[in-house]
Amino acid sequence: MTALYLCMGLQVADGMLTYVGLRAGATEANPLVASAMIALGVGPALVLVKAGGCYALTIVARSPLRWALWPIAAFYTVAAVIPWLVFLAVRA
Repeated sequence: MTALYLCMGLQVADGMLTYVGLRAGATEANPLVASAMIALGVGPALVLVKAGGCYALTIVARSPLRWALWPIAAFYTVAAVIPWLVFLAVRA
């Protein structure tokens, strides 16, 4: 369960960092998320996408593939959270 909570925390962090980054002038790199933002607005789209991510993580956590949550957390940290932190640090 620790890996699940970590992954969910990373989802929340990415959502918050994305929101702040977009307000600071960044653009969303994921075309599906960008399309959702155009259709729904930034806030609602991020909540929907991150809630969907948490739901998917819950399914993985209840499956025999639960071991994959640790590599998912590592990948998400490197591919999503750290880039936003670097972007925001450079912009500060």
